[in-house]
Amino acid sequence: MPTSSRKTLISVAIVAGSLAGVLVLVIAGSAIVFYWRHVQTAYVRSETAAREFETARARFAGQQPLIELRGLLTPIVRRSPSAPRRDLHALHALAYDVGEGQLRRADVPATLLRLVTIGGRIRFMNLGLFGDDRDRITLEDLERHGPGLVIDIRGGSAWPTAVGDALFGTDSRGSQMLIWTE
Repeated sequence: MPTSSRKTLISVAIVAGSLAGVLVLVIAGSAIVFYWRHVQTAYVRSETAAREFETARARFAGQQPLIELRGLLTPIVRRSPSAPRRDLHALHALAYDVGEGQLRRADVPATLLRLVTIGGRIRFMNLGLFGDDRDRITLEDLERHGPGLVIDIRGGSAWPTAVGDALFGTDSRGSQMLIWTE
């Protein structure tokens, strides 16, 4: 190979590597900015967290969640394929880790949710078995379910938290998570 071809090839490799590095930095920076803008964490006592969840759950009294977890069984997903699609404005999550005393709130605008989902699919907590598509919720599922309760987890009632407790010796009985759309 002539010397000028080698120099050109090396130059192209350096430029490509530099662009890849810049892309990685942009993605990492975007993730940090997203987390900083859309997720808030507070250290609170379990009684304070319980009041926060009670207030949030009051909005959904009598409503069944889109996803229901019952012990160690496969999650029940209540899809409504014939229901009309409704515009969503945001996905909200409220989570309390009793072991850390952390109450986290996340508010994800629907436009951002559409951008970050691959193929329109969303996965919450690896529900179900590995490789099982039944627990993969789509944006369409959320839109047809309409604004409302997506999932409500209380303590060790869900198998992911029960398995985590068994594997890591944690105690998630007071932990909670609530996800809803509006």
